Amino acid sequence: MSCAPPGVKVHFASPERSPPLSSEFSRDYIMWSVDISLLFLVFFGSALRSSSSSSYDGPAEKRCNFICDCWDCADERDCGYHRYSPALGRPLSCDFEHDDCGWKDISTSDYRWVRDRRSSAMGRSRPHADHTLGNRWGWFMMAEGRSGKSAAFARLQSPVVRDAAATCEIHIYYHMYSADSPEVNGTLSVHLADSTQTYTLWESKQSSAKLWRRVVVFTGRIPGEFQVFITASRGALSQGDFAVDDLEFRHCSLQGLQTDCGVERFSCMRGSCVEPDSRCDGTDDCGDNSDEAGCDMFQACSFESDLCTWNSSWGRVNGYNTTPERDHTTNRPSGFFLRAPQNGAQRVESPVLQTDDTLLCYLVFYYYMDGSSAGSLSVGYHSAGKEQVALKLQGQRGASWVRERVSFNQSASFQIFIEGSANGTVGSVAVDDLILSPGCKVQNESGGWGISSHRRDGVITSETQACQDAAVTYDFRSSDGGWSDVSIGTSKWGRPTTGSFLAVLKAEGNLKTHAETHSPLLCPLEPSCVNMTYYLHTGPAGFLALLVWDPQLDAHSNVWQSHGDRSNTWKSVLIPLGERPQAFQLVLAGAVDPGPVGNWSAAVSEIRILSCWNKSAAAEPATCNFEAGLCGWYQDATDDIDWKLGNSSDHTTGHGYYMFVSGESRLDRGMKARLVSYKQTATSDTSCLSFHHRMFGPDTGTLNLLSRYDGVEELIWTSTGTRGDRWHREYVPLTNKTYQLVFEAVCDGSVGHIAIDDITVTSRSCAAPTRCSFEAGTCGFSSQGTYRWSVHQNLNQQTGPSHDHTLQSFTGHCMVVDTGSGNLPRGGSALLTSAVYSGPLDEGCLSFWYQMGGSDPGTLIALIEEDAGNRRELLRISDATPGSWRYGSAALQTEKQWKLLFEAIGAGGEHSFIAVDDVHISHHRCPQSASCDFEGGSCSWTNVRLPLLDMYDWDWTNGASINRPHSAPAKDRSHDSTEGHYAFVDTGALHAEGTSAWLVSDHLSATTGSCFTFSYRTDSADHFHLGELVLYVSGAQGLRPVWGLHGYYSGVWQEEKLQLNSSTEYQLIFQAMKGRRLRSVVLSLDDLQYTPDTLCIIEEKQKGETSSGPTWAIVLGVIAVLLCLLLLFFLYRRWRRSEPRSAPFQEDAEQIDGFDNVSYDS
Repeated sequence: MSCAPPGVKVHFASPERSPPLSSEFSRDYIMWSVDISLLFLVFFGSALRSSSSSSYDGPAEKRCNFICDCWDCADERDCGYHRYSPALGRPLSCDFEHDDCGWKDISTSDYRWVRDRRSSAMGRSRPHADHTLGNRWGWFMMAEGRSGKSAAFARLQSPVVRDAAATCEIHIYYHMYSADSPEVNGTLSVHLADSTQTYTLWESKQSSAKLWRRVVVFTGRIPGEFQVFITASRGALSQGDFAVDDLEFRHCSLQGLQTDCGVERFSCMRGSCVEPDSRCDGTDDCGDNSDEAGCDMFQACSFESDLCTWNSSWGRVNGYNTTPERDHTTNRPSGFFLRAPQNGAQRVESPVLQTDDTLLCYLVFYYYMDGSSAGSLSVGYHSAGKEQVALKLQGQRGASWVRERVSFNQSASFQIFIEGSANGTVGSVAVDDLILSPGCKVQNESGGWGISSHRRDGVITSETQACQDAAVTYDFRSSDGGWSDVSIGTSKWGRPTTGSFLAVLKAEGNLKTHAETHSPLLCPLEPSCVNMTYYLHTGPAGFLALLVWDPQLDAHSNVWQSHGDRSNTWKSVLIPLGERPQAFQLVLAGAVDPGPVGNWSAAVSEIRILSCWNKSAAAEPATCNFEAGLCGWYQDATDDIDWKLGNSSDHTTGHGYYMFVSGESRLDRGMKARLVSYKQTATSDTSCLSFHHRMFGPDTGTLNLLSRYDGVEELIWTSTGTRGDRWHREYVPLTNKTYQLVFEAVCDGSVGHIAIDDITVTSRSCAAPTRCSFEAGTCGFSSQGTYRWSVHQNLNQQTGPSHDHTLQSFTGHCMVVDTGSGNLPRGGSALLTSAVYSGPLDEGCLSFWYQMGGSDPGTLIALIEEDAGNRRELLRISDATPGSWRYGSAALQTEKQWKLLFEAIGAGGEHSFIAVDDVHISHHRCPQSASCDFEGGSCSWTNVRLPLLDMYDWDWTNGASINRPHSAPAKDRSHDSTEGHYAFVDTGALHAEGTSAWLVSDHLSATTGSCFTFSYRTDSADHFHLGELVLYVSGAQGLRPVWGLHGYYSGVWQEEKLQLNSSTEYQLIFQAMKGRRLRSVVLSLDDLQYTPDTLCIIEEKQKGETSSGPTWAIVLGVIAVLLCLLLLFFLYRRWRRSEPRSAPFQEDAEQIDGFDNVSYDS
């Protein structure tokens, strides 16, 4: 076998841009470094390609067989999975974050699978985030359900893989949602195809849910090559969307080769080892079928040709036109098996048997139960007129064949019976490969029957079960309480013979899954808890978990879990269950460590469901400052994580309590924390909710406020991204008389802090909001008359911006008026009017973002209307460049009550519009363009998100904050005070090398010479870092660096003055970038001042002064680089000498990777 040689392996990160620096010395050093890097890349180009290539030229049977045969796993690349997913932390998985892992769309129509993400989504039915990262920047595979006149299919095909073990599982997270219906007009299915045929492994229900659900598909043993297909079938006029993410192949490889199998395990011909119970069990566990050789003493019936010596009133069928679509023996649709009737309980019976005193008598068989929880299967025997059930199975096990084994120890002759029925539902119950051990001797070889077979007609039952009262106690010390074990692997839940509890026991299954048991169907609940008494003594791989299953949506939610507990005592835990508006089932899942220790155990003795409804708290209002607890609020147990109680820097006292969610772990991405109020009853027709919130961090998530009425939740306020390390107050009107409130923190970022405090509900109308993003309504703005503004969301490419300004997404909202001649004639006017603001306002600022599009979009006027209808113009815009969001501001001053008006005047254009977003009214003077001291926010500077370039945000804080990074400045530059604010980026919070945060100014007019002054500071704990701070000018000529720092440490505020000129309109961009080293640096900005059409007065620096940074650090860095290059050179020479000589070849210079000439449109 030939794989890429291990040799010298050199890893290169994506090259970082090296902009011109403010110091001539630093500039020369950087340019010299770039030259050295280019030479090094050219010199080692061939070595790099040979050592990092994903090509594989070894034997085909080693390719994509779920085993890494090459040192770099090149034989398992692009096989529908990668060697390892860092985001998932799982091998042989595909998260679609970097590529499609080899999956290909093979659709024959325009309904196709595409690799997509939420940030580019245009449909309402798309996932709110991917499953891997849990945010809108993560990738997944999507089949969009655009409406069509006829049904259509989108097919996603895996690469060719081979040799799946009998235990192979494919885990898939899928998303099926239709915004207009509780059901999706279509299905999602998984198929498998080999060289001769194709069959279905799984098909979804049509239930619609805006969440990611998981399915586990079992392939069975597949020798040779095969492919997997994921098919989205869409009905006519369908609007639903299908998505898949995080595909994972588990336990699919054959057993590895071993030199010694020990005494107990069976040694396979191919050199692997299997457990002794795999011998003669009807499954090829070895991979060469050697574990099924020499089994002549066993009496096996595969039903391929007849019923053998068994008598049956079940149907002998194959997988064509029925379910299951494959048998167990051949794992193909052409194989035969026995299928139980849909109605009535009927039996399969063995011949008359007699046990052998010297050998064990047992029956091994495979059963299939799927499609309905009403299906049943039991195994027993009858002898001397008596009947005994040895095994009883109830409920569905999924679309897989499950091994089971039942032992018999009867002195008299007996017959084995298998009784089953789907009980009148659409489910399927089937058996295959009945194998009697040598200890079971057939008494009547001629096939005669000592006891006649019989049929018991059953009553047709409904698949819909009646729910039970959930306020119940399950005492497993006396019985199983009606719980149904649905385990299919090597462990199961049951009551041991020597204990009075429910425990994880050894089972006869051959799949490598955990044990699982379900409670009876329980009726809906008010907020409740589960008191569980449990015992867990296991290694790190063992666990015990309690889940809630929604049968209607087929969705699980984890409410409690414990891993690797080595305690030797019984424990009691109180688990919040939350409010359950629909019928549900509790699920106990568990496993013990498969290690050598023999006393591992997981058990539960009692589960008690009790009310957590705090009647005294329920009587409390939602008003709360959290100083004495949660007041009238409780944690929603249906969420993923909880709000926490903080005890520092609150809003109430500065050192009191508040509630917060901190997204410090990337594992929390996509998770939600929900804080729910008890039911509230308003005492007046109008109520107002006020609260304070704080959101900061380079990748802060989203805070939503929802109102729940009659079981339906409505978004009434939302905010996404950082707003600085300070408290902000919001006012939200409440319109329902009876309601619940929900504060929902969504970790769709990866590093950030969300907090709330001082919630107050008053019986009066809210003041008009001073900030509006239009994401949760119009904030009191209204439009009346013939020509109107409307809330815009670019779902179907309507007239308006392609994305909003707040979220920079197709799914974001803004206010838009269509100014085309067909909607707003020339001279026609459309007014957008705010609610009433109270006066006086001595000195304020109106700021907003607007966009004009199309030909002749018209004029946008911002006005203030005081008492008696007097209007005063604040700002008039008619010459804006179309196609981008632009910043507008105007000074506000009034002595009376007033309203804000936006007036759009038509100009007779075509396909034209005017849009407004992110309206803000502040009590501060308006800053000049591109100028900011960060005391009231970021002024006209904004954080943007550009995929692959800018994934994080600049933040702002002050020196007095306890939340600021340790290395951040203690004082700002503008006021030289601990209370003063400044903008910063902590590169230690940026996860990957080369990731950056951009801070972008508003649009600036063309200039022949303007002065831009700013103060900067770099702080690092050890002075050694490779962080970058670069200033770009973005205009019609693209992105041009004008100033920068690389690996520079200042430790004090320094001022920089730059003379700027541009023949066209332009913007300024500050970019903070994480360097190659792990050491972090805090890059800070303050006191930005832009003076248009004015030359800078730049003082000459005295001799000896330099801004080049520590020279010794640079010299040492150069020496270190040279030493590394020299070492790599000698390693390369040594490797080349050890390689066989090959014919010389000519290399094209264009093949050198790593540098792109990227231009940017302004």
